[in-house]
Amino acid sequence: MLYYQPYDISLNADVMQIYANNLDYLTLANEEFDQETLIQGLMERPNGVPLSQKQVRLVYRADKPVAIVDYILGYKTATSLYIGLLLVKDRGQGIGSQILADLNHRYPEFQILELGVLTNNIRGLNFWQGQGFEIIDTVAYQGTLKVHRMQKHL
Repeated sequence: MLYYQPYDISLNADVMQIYANNLDYLTLANEEFDQETLIQGLMERPNGVPLSQKQVRLVYRADKPVAIVDYILGYKTATSLYIGLLLVKDRGQGIGSQILADLNHRYPEFQILELGVLTNNIRGLNFWQGQGFEIIDTVAYQGTLKVHRMQKHL
């Protein structure tokens, strides 16, 4: 069984464990791996989005950190939940799928799940498509990178 803990600075060691197991993703995203950059990224949100809509949760199983999920309620539309980040410490165990099911259960008022996945993140793209997400377009991201915008209607 998974349980969710709202992020706070006291959990940084757990967050760093999850990030350390995802260095391949960080390399694809051209992101630095240090505590300052990590905290800044977790707190980022689009202009005009109140902090109350931004949710960052560490996910635990048997008191061990297994994932981090960052999402925004009611963004880009009032009926959308936008997933900004889902990093799973040890992939291939169904944790990502369980987190998506938990989000659907916890927030039944949202009719659309949305996210962006780097076009060069083949593993991530395969995961999201396997969960029923479809590419709706591709956009530039941080200079030379591109992102597939994806969504799933519930």
